[in-house]
Amino acid sequence: MSRDINNKYWDEELETLPREELEKRQLADLQEIVKFAYDNAPYYKRSFDEAGVKPEDIKTLKDIQKFPFINKKTQRDTQGVGSFLGELAAVPEEDVVFISTSSGSTGVPTIALSPRRTSMNSRTQRAAGSGRSVSVRLTAMCTRSTSRFMSAVPT
Repeated sequence: MSRDINNKYWDEELETLPREELEKRQLADLQEIVKFAYDNAPYYKRSFDEAGVKPEDIKTLKDIQKFPFINKKTQRDTQGVGSFLGELAAVPEEDVVFISTSSGSTGVPTIALSPRRTSMNSRTQRAAGSGRSVSVRLTAMCTRSTSRFMSAVPT
């Protein structure tokens, strides 16, 4: 697919959806992501079970509030547990194409896995003014949102 590098949107159809349709898609994506994380990442299964929630409990976008969130301590405590990638990894090691780390300035560095380039990264880069010819790797961690789950989605 060819894209106009001067267009302010990465995916204009998606990024200009009416609110109702956008939230419907977001809910479907959230349900898929949470189920995938539960089924494939040891940490998420254990933490969801301990909190008494299951992926099927997500009926609305607000239901994400019922689920436990991770923080830097969780990331550090689960790195290297069970495998090099740790308990947060929801994909096999051979599917990971990029690993980024924090600087470790406030403690032990944390890792973030990328099994593929996600459209979320592409949209973020486009919003920052980057065209297709620019390749940027964003390494910021979003630990209090579902975007942390994004690297768990299979290709």
